[in-house]
Amino acid sequence: MIATLEGNVIYKTPTYFIINVNGVGYKVFAPLQFTEKINVNDKIFLFTHLVVKEDALELYGFETLDDKNIFELLLTVNGVGPKLAINILSRLPIDELVNAILNKNVVRIKSVPGLGIKTSEKIIIDLHDKLKSFGNTQNISNYTTKNEAVQALLVLGFHEKSIEKVINEILKENSSLNTEEIIKEALKKLSK
Repeated sequence: MIATLEGNVIYKTPTYFIINVNGVGYKVFAPLQFTEKINVNDKIFLFTHLVVKEDALELYGFETLDDKNIFELLLTVNGVGPKLAINILSRLPIDELVNAILNKNVVRIKSVPGLGIKTSEKIIIDLHDKLKSFGNTQNISNYTTKNEAVQALLVLGFHEKSIEKVINEILKENSSLNTEEIIKEALKKLSK
């Protein structure tokens, strides 16, 4: 999977740009706030998310890891695809979006063109509890790391309640561990 790109911007529109990475041009869809900051010939580094469709591979690019993590959280909501998620992030900075979700502000979320009342409510219902324990966007990447570790351990056949308990203990001791380190520590404890 393509996780990051670094190269020169060779073409740009409000919704996407093309970045030249060692002679290969990648078309990258991005939130408006990000594309507005960059110019043709700028050398940039970005975090990416690859969406695989039947008829296309689409890259989505983000200035920060938190932006990417919020995008991926939005994709977990039924009815929110990558184009809508990018549209949401183009209209609402992540601090504002997280606050709207935490404060259950349907009107603010619904103000995004293309979002109806039902999808706005679904975003709040699905993401409120996931974001509630963080209180701010700095900890969203911690949530994503934990979630990736939980998913990997579920695939290995462990029970979700056991996994959650063990991972919470591990993160209480050291909250700076990456996904791989969390999985290694959890396997030691779950295999006893």
